Amino acid sequence: MLAVKVGRRYWRCIITRRGIWLNAALFYANNFEQFKSVTKSLTDDATSVENLKQFVQNNTVKCGLAFIKLHLYKLSMNLKNLEEFNSELLKNMDIFRKIEDILINIPGPNGKKIKEK
Repeated sequence: MLAVKVGRRYWRCIITRRGIWLNAALFYANNFEQFKSVTKSLTDDATSVENLKQFVQNNTVKCGLAFIKLHLYKLSMNLKNLEEFNSELLKNMDIFRKIEDILINIPGPNGKKIKEK
């Protein structure tokens, strides 16, 4: 296991899966209006709170989350299936094909960027 020495202790590295970030985006896509409502109720005048309030007012953010929800929801489910232990090779190959199909069929400029990655 990888470890990083910090002072006298060793800390295990945390491996972050891409699906976790995608699931977080899907959570905000599904709960954006509630999150926006909570941010409006914040009374702290700190710069970070003001930046957050401006951020959630930006329509581009809402559109980006809607895009992720529409086109990448199935990708999230398939990534989760790939992370299962003791999966059969044929099952994993089928999941890879599904992921490839999802990524190939994403439309527009965002789809093009994803295909080029």
